[in-house]
Amino acid sequence: MRMPKHMKMLVTLAVAGLVATAGPVRAATYDIIVGAGHPNTQTFVKLLETVFIPEVNKGMEAAGRGDKINWTTAFAGTVVKFESLLEGAQSGLVDIVVSPNVIRPSELPLNMFTYMAPFGSNNVKDTVEIVRSVYGKFPAVKDQWARFGQQPIAHYVYSSHNILSTFPIRKFEDVKGQKIGAAGVVGNFYTGSGATAVNGNFTTFYNDIRNGVYNGATGPAAGMYQAKLHEVAKHLNIVDFGTQYVVALTMNTKKMESLPAYVQDIVRKAALKYEEELSTLEETETAAAIEAMKAAGVQVHVLPQEERAKWANALPDLAGGWVKRLEDQGRPGRQLLVFYMDELRKRGVKPGRDWDAPFR
Repeated sequence: MRMPKHMKMLVTLAVAGLVATAGPVRAATYDIIVGAGHPNTQTFVKLLETVFIPEVNKGMEAAGRGDKINWTTAFAGTVVKFESLLEGAQSGLVDIVVSPNVIRPSELPLNMFTYMAPFGSNNVKDTVEIVRSVYGKFPAVKDQWARFGQQPIAHYVYSSHNILSTFPIRKFEDVKGQKIGAAGVVGNFYTGSGATAVNGNFTTFYNDIRNGVYNGATGPAAGMYQAKLHEVAKHLNIVDFGTQYVVALTMNTKKMESLPAYVQDIVRKAALKYEEELSTLEETETAAAIEAMKAAGVQVHVLPQEERAKWANALPDLAGGWVKRLEDQGRPGRQLLVFYMDELRKRGVKPGRDWDAPFR
């Protein structure tokens, strides 16, 4: 049955009226707070401003929908302190945060694999690859973050850890009787050495060394230089404890899921770009930092291989104890350790100690 002309006209006018009433779709603005416990003098914080945020903005503009992100940066513990970043992202005080693994062994025990098997790789990018492989193979690793209402979107690996101190270390025995600053589980590197590890981090090392709380600090060379530790300690001791999986960039899951799917995709891609740039800079800045410290009067001492072997073998079975704790909790400790050590060897690494030998 054909519709009369006057009815067609009425329908056409009605549709036109609806379209006119609806008007154009309005662009949206999404508020996101990015937090860190460290100041932006540290590269992994600085690149949030220079890489991550600009990459998201670029992606939003390229999407052509008119939507924008309203960014708030809260660095240097201005909103959430260093030791509470995990809970800060969980509660929504911050939406995205550089969350340190190193100080949360109880909450993130599966993330401790580099710290519980020291004297491993000295290649940052290889270690980042291994971290991603671990997450891909063991869902329980990602599940740890889910318990705190967040998800990892990028990973940061520190270059090989060394010691900047007020005294030289030419042999293993030289650390005996000394107090050395170390963040969280890094203190395990001194068990059995005769040295005392004192908890600290790059926000506390400078003043603590200057005030005599301890005589040195443990960490990557670039971080040491950025924290100006070479002003208060003049001996860089290359012990080569290995690269360490120190930080994950995480995002509050509710906040992520509140964003349109295309914005989520932009955020994740920007995070991968941040991770890539950070890994590259970590390697290049390490060499530059060592040269800059030398120019500032720091003496460099490379621990001979036989002395490094002494140190590795003097440690208690860090990996074995870690595996037992995980297995007692029903978590895949043995499998993760064996997988990690295999991944190191696949990349040509000869570990300073075969931490996985008891589990073969």
